[in-house]
Amino acid sequence: MLARFLGATLLPILLLGITISYGILSLNEQHSFAQKEVKGTFGVHLLFKTMSDIQELRGISQILLWDNNSKMASHAAAIKKRLEIRLTSPKWKNLCKEFGIFQDVSKNYSELQNLYNSKEIKSSADITYTKFDRYTKLIEELRRTIHLVSDRSNLILDPELDTYYLMEIAVKQIPDISEAFAIIRGIGSGMIAHDSPGNKDRALCFEKLLLIKAQLKEFNHVVATISNEAPELQAEIKATRAKYSPPLESFIATCDSLGKGKEINMSAELFFQLGSQSVGIWCKIHETTILELRQRLETRLTSLRQKMIITILFAVITIGFVFYFSLSYFLKLQQSFCDLEKTSITDPLTGLNNRRYLDFIFENEIMRSQRDSKGVAFGLMDIDFFKPYNDTYGHQMGDIALQKVAHAFRMSLPRAGDFIFRYGGEEFCFLINSTSKEDVIRIGERIRADIEALGIEHRNSKVKPVITISIGIIFVEKVSGETLDTMIKQADDLLYLAKEQGRNRCIVSTIPPKTT
Repeated sequence: MLARFLGATLLPILLLGITISYGILSLNEQHSFAQKEVKGTFGVHLLFKTMSDIQELRGISQILLWDNNSKMASHAAAIKKRLEIRLTSPKWKNLCKEFGIFQDVSKNYSELQNLYNSKEIKSSADITYTKFDRYTKLIEELRRTIHLVSDRSNLILDPELDTYYLMEIAVKQIPDISEAFAIIRGIGSGMIAHDSPGNKDRALCFEKLLLIKAQLKEFNHVVATISNEAPELQAEIKATRAKYSPPLESFIATCDSLGKGKEINMSAELFFQLGSQSVGIWCKIHETTILELRQRLETRLTSLRQKMIITILFAVITIGFVFYFSLSYFLKLQQSFCDLEKTSITDPLTGLNNRRYLDFIFENEIMRSQRDSKGVAFGLMDIDFFKPYNDTYGHQMGDIALQKVAHAFRMSLPRAGDFIFRYGGEEFCFLINSTSKEDVIRIGERIRADIEALGIEHRNSKVKPVITISIGIIFVEKVSGETLDTMIKQADDLLYLAKEQGRNRCIVSTIPPKTT
């Protein structure tokens, strides 16, 4: 009955749990996905700040190539110190480990340190860009690393349209525009510091200016695209650009004049500062974009956590209701069976008490033996080779034989305090009070002999041509907390021993009183 209850209750609960678990696992995967994206925003922003610092060093290096400006030199030293602190910090190392970029950034850091101390030969014609190009190559590596981090942190795979466009701006658009402004800032600063730039320098400046205009057009297109998905972000980007529009337009106009070879009434340091203001605008927009992206991802994380909690609570409540109603039904059903069992303690075939009744009266008999200071004996009896008997004479004759054996069994134990049971199949058992092992042996032998004396034919028995029995009896001299299961086990072992020794015999063993 319990097995049926467990099958009928636990199986649906298990299937329901598996179904809900798939939903929870899916939410958990989305949560882990978004968590990794949030980490990616920190990585992208940290790399972008590093790239901006290196861009500034690159521009200063062009001024210092032609003008030994102590103020710019001290500014470069401050940037180098800031980079050193950042690139050796635990936060940076954790970033490298998180996204597997340690080898790349270590190589870049070594190249950066070499650039600090490298010398560049001045050219009397166009400006020499060997060191400038090395810086640019290093910045390109950092931009590649930004893309790598965005890829490994799932940002590039973000399923939502608004956050995808935010990632596009933060990872590609702004770094590209920032680098274009930084390049022209460095080229222009060097040209002004040189005081007599060549045609090659002007052409390069003009080329980069055209690139900036194209990139700004593309950026405006992307910003316009996200207006429906993130209008507040579009408004914030436009407000930031409007705030810094004058220096941005001034810088672009100055670069335009520089590229066309017009006279520029501005020092290299002032041009660099104007260019830095323009680059700073994009740094500010980048920071705004990253913060907005992170905020949206964290809002998504909160929503996913709430969904997981609600799903788990729903699952627990649902499973609890299923279990509660199933258990209530089971308990009522069990009670009905218990009531039925109490009214049915007799084996219908033999008329003996059944196994259930043994469970019912065992504790009372143990207590009675303790009160009367008597021992108790429990015996298990098995008809020898009863299966061959059924196979030979048929089950109907087997039932008749069981009835005859049961009757003889009852006659062998006539006392009111002797309890006889049909244990199951061809097995019987008894529970009696006795004062000695000798008395128990005598009772057991009497039962065995009375059954043999019935003379019920059994031509396929390997013991005798009549039905015989084997008996195992355990006798407890002084009862002190014995359990039915223990006595059954010990009696069963003795019955097994009787069968091993040839059957048609009774073996008795004693459990002596416990010493205190």
